[in-house]
Amino acid sequence: RAEKAMGGRPLPLQVRDLRGNLGEYDYMAGVLRVDRAHLERDPKGAAATLVHELVHVLQHRQGVPAEALEMELEAHIVSMAVSRELGVPLGGFETAAAEALARGPKAYADWMAGQLPGKVRLLDSDLAAAEEQLEMEVDDLENAPRASAERLDWARSDLALLKSRKGRAAYRAFADRVLRLIRENRGKV
Repeated sequence: RAEKAMGGRPLPLQVRDLRGNLGEYDYMAGVLRVDRAHLERDPKGAAATLVHELVHVLQHRQGVPAEALEMELEAHIVSMAVSRELGVPLGGFETAAAEALARGPKAYADWMAGQLPGKVRLLDSDLAAAEEQLEMEVDDLENAPRASAERLDWARSDLALLKSRKGRAAYRAFADRVLRLIRENRGKV
């Protein structure tokens, strides 16, 4: 599904030292990465991490802002469910996420937003607030002396997306789907 979402192109997977990060999907480069030490130490845990990152691959093809908090909310629920299926005990971050999830959608979203500041958030907000946040990000990147041109392009693209009727509808539908997923998994992971 991930390669299909990428237009049939192969999805490169790199195993390397990620300096404390267990895995990542670099959506700008289109590359999936898993931490070498994590893979060697805990193959089942690395499988859950890989699933988390594959969720991001699929999400980035759904027409929502690239840095949407809902992407992390969904990916963490899926990876926690995979961990449970594989018998992998949750680590510190996952345990705290599961505890927040058990308290409900707002507690889970608030906790995750605290872990990942700057992510665009729609769940309990509105599109105008998300658009304003992206406008500020674009302004900040345009005025930053060492801003990545690629990151600025993505922020501009996200802003244009939220200003379009199609993009607004896609983000609203995505946020609603993630909210349903949160409610369905409350207390299960």
